Amino acid sequence: MNEEKIGIITLNGYRNYGNILQNLALQKALDKLNIASETIWYERGDHTTFVSKVSTHIRDRDLLKSLNYQFKIRFSRKYKTLEKSLMKRELNFKVFCQQNVTYSPFELNDNVLKDKKKINAVDRAYHSFLVGSDQVWGLSGESFPEVFFLPFTEKWKRNSFAASFGFSTIPQKKMIHRYKEALLAMNKISVREYEGADIVKSLTNRLPFVHLDPTFLLNRNDWDDIALQSTIHSHSKDYILTYFLGCKSQVWSDGINELALKDHLEIINLNDVNQQNFFSISPADFVNLFRSAKYVVTDSFHGAALSIIFKRRFIIADREDRMLNMNSRILTLLDRMDLTERFMVDVTVENILNTFANKINFKIANEVIKSNLVESNQYLSKLL
Repeated sequence: MNEEKIGIITLNGYRNYGNILQNLALQKALDKLNIASETIWYERGDHTTFVSKVSTHIRDRDLLKSLNYQFKIRFSRKYKTLEKSLMKRELNFKVFCQQNVTYSPFELNDNVLKDKKKINAVDRAYHSFLVGSDQVWGLSGESFPEVFFLPFTEKWKRNSFAASFGFSTIPQKKMIHRYKEALLAMNKISVREYEGADIVKSLTNRLPFVHLDPTFLLNRNDWDDIALQSTIHSHSKDYILTYFLGCKSQVWSDGINELALKDHLEIINLNDVNQQNFFSISPADFVNLFRSAKYVVTDSFHGAALSIIFKRRFIIADREDRMLNMNSRILTLLDRMDLTERFMVDVTVENILNTFANKINFKIANEVIKSNLVESNQYLSKLL
């Protein structure tokens, strides 16, 4: 058994900026504490059957709408462009991760988890394990996130940091008992949202630690160093940066366009396949664009986090899709930072312009981040 090394298990992939940045931040934070760590790649299988997918759409009364949407995108030119752009993004992610993230020689998947010899080798290689952050404890269709509760190792080695459920209450009653058993079998529990703490408390009568997302464990200089890896040269013209994971309504587009015209700004739309130069960028480019933006509009949790870290003038848009409680985690973050006025529900062009005209006081946010760093470091130090 390795007496000094921590194995990190989190959401993996080469398309989601938030996943990579929180993972990298946690590893760098452990490095600062002289704690060696490796990220163990976990390839999650899709256990959502065709029948369960159809059942879900019937329950939500949107089966025909979903089928129509799938038919349109599968046979559209835009879909082919999207797939090609995502492949390019994956390549940029892989290069960045090879240079910045320390990965384990072990990889996990459903077959490895069933192989006693292989999983015991993984277990012996690490002093203990750390699950987090992001929505590791969320449900994927009908699939329970079992591996993220570390069932293959002893209880004293099962720990989490800033783990998120992605919902305020467990949406399926049949899963409540499984969550209860899994949480009771954990050693140290740290969650990212107070709503997550309420779930843990209600099921186990344990009061977990509540820590900010790992991105807040790194200071401005740390993120500047990451941004310096960017291949995107600094813009001679100021710009508004938008990063929408959900749909961007016409009102948002109108408000952003009017602000750009008023202040003579360029508009850079991340995650918009129509802006090819910015859709497939690396995580370093992503960080750099947030660092240098004059204004930011986003509906993303990690977009909000970077805006706060770099002290950008930002607005958080209400996520326009059917994802479950996607705004709750952002609202929790803004509430802790005393920045709830940056979340906009009543969207008008006038409100967008007026909100950006107001400067942001980051005093409380700075104090919260500083206090969280002390508490988080104390928690992480005790893992060894």
